[in-house]
Amino acid sequence: MFDDVTQSATVKFDRILVVHDSAFDVSSCFSALQTRFIVRSATLADAATLAQTVETACVIGVVAGNIRARALAASLASIVPDRLLLLRTPAVQPDDDVFMLTTPIPWLPFTAPAAELVARVQKLVLR
Repeated sequence: MFDDVTQSATVKFDRILVVHDSAFDVSSCFSALQTRFIVRSATLADAATLAQTVETACVIGVVAGNIRARALAASLASIVPDRLLLLRTPAVQPDDDVFMLTTPIPWLPFTAPAAELVARVQKLVLR
């Protein structure tokens, strides 16, 4: 894009919301996503409110600790029904595994390469 007033190129960054348990380190995820997106974090309690009040292109749920896949999907179903990505951590509960394997919601392992994570989020944003 080009701004006629300032005679310079402009870049639009989409906003991504990362929902995670504060006890789980998501710095690698943030670093990868910040190369292409404006990233904001939230707890499960704040996720639905933030996704409704702030224009959010995609929500990423890091399934660990008190973030459960089914609960996150249910709380965001009407807000971002087709723009939710789950990241499966080693600390995932067995019922979360079953949910992720049987739902159409896309997921990646938390250890996925940064480029793969960014590409998957980009694909969701462009829907």
